[in-house]
Amino acid sequence: MGKHFQERVNLLFFSESMYILAGSKKGMPLKVPKEGTRPTTNKIKKSLFDSLQHLIQGADVLDLFAGSGALGLEALSRGAKSATFVEKDQKAVECIQKNVETLGFHSSSTLYSLPVDRAITLLSEYDLIFIDPPYDLDVSSFVEKIISHLKENGLMIVEQSKRAKFLQHLPYIKKKEFGDTVNYFFQKGSFDAK
Repeated sequence: MGKHFQERVNLLFFSESMYILAGSKKGMPLKVPKEGTRPTTNKIKKSLFDSLQHLIQGADVLDLFAGSGALGLEALSRGAKSATFVEKDQKAVECIQKNVETLGFHSSSTLYSLPVDRAITLLSEYDLIFIDPPYDLDVSSFVEKIISHLKENGLMIVEQSKRAKFLQHLPYIKKKEFGDTVNYFFQKGSFDAK
């Protein structure tokens, strides 16, 4: 039993480790900041991406409050065309850079080391937007601004604590709960009808 086998065992049995779940880089570990971020668990990430698989191939993806970049990197591994990461924490930015390098996604990745509200003017339009802010941060007004960067048939997913009630008044099209976590799904048209 070699080193490769032990790496696979570690990935299967130690849930704290983050890794790519599917696609061309399946099983590759991700570097995660030791503090300052709250990564999306592998269980939530699997459920989320399994439900989005039909939208990922060839998609332009935006990962806001990116942390380790796990959501954008998972999308790239599953066939997304590009991923843009926005993260202000320097240790998290270093993790994203290392993960992009390790996975070989240089040419399909863009990283802005800025607060999200300052990066808005640099962004284009995206098929998928992931927003995974700190649980105590009210991002409702920000969500209303960033929706303009969503392509017509795109989807924006915002992760929040179930206890946070910031997004309940917005016109989400779907809500999916995982323990203390809830993902809200938005489309551009749902805001147009508001």
